[in-house]
Amino acid sequence: MSIWGDVELEPGKDRSVSVGEVELRFARNEADWRVGYFGRIVGDSGLVEGWRTVPGTGLAPPRLLPATPDLPVVLKPDTPVALVPGASVHYEVSLPIWVRVTVAGKRGRDLFTDTLADLPSHMIKRTWFGTPETGEVAYGWRFSPENSRSPRRDEFSVPLTIRNRSESVLWFERLLLRVVHLDLYGTGSGVTSNSVTVSFKGLEQYSQITWGDGQSLIRAGYRKLAGCREPASNDIIRKSFIWLRDLTA
Repeated sequence: MSIWGDVELEPGKDRSVSVGEVELRFARNEADWRVGYFGRIVGDSGLVEGWRTVPGTGLAPPRLLPATPDLPVVLKPDTPVALVPGASVHYEVSLPIWVRVTVAGKRGRDLFTDTLADLPSHMIKRTWFGTPETGEVAYGWRFSPENSRSPRRDEFSVPLTIRNRSESVLWFERLLLRVVHLDLYGTGSGVTSNSVTVSFKGLEQYSQITWGDGQSLIRAGYRKLAGCREPASNDIIRKSFIWLRDLTA
């Protein structure tokens, strides 16, 4: 049974949901909702542990939604992967999921949706991708390309394809995966994103990035759980790869 969606409770009832290192508690009475955030990671994320009261007049039930990390993720394979010209490789990358609590309602004639919390299920260390002048902050994540597995409840899967469209060997040592542009879909078996294809164009390190539209997931029985954090065009050019010799941090 999926934990994602509206938190349906009768007055006088309560519910607890754990996702990774985060415990969320919900309680309802006739007049309002109470929402609690517990776990060490709550304080590490800048929130204060404990309960909040949410007046319930005009509100729909709180909604529990999955989300991608709020920054890009630098993928670090356990060992570098060499792709010869024309070759491609596919991975199912499992990443820690973020948990969002939202409420929706009506103010006057206007509908609104407010985010009460946006928490990582696990804390990930930050890193720097690129040069001091042109780099950006990201999360660092090490994974083993050989070990593909189904994501747990506190993870989501990214179908990632890397293609070498250059005339040089591509050493996959660090890849910036722009997860903030991904939608999330779910079934009873877990959460996955739409697909990502990164086509390497040459030694200037700029790549063509294409996002899947999610229709193949819908046809396979998934339902869309959450939209992306930051919209992007379906086909963009970005710096995606960096080599160990170029790392500054």
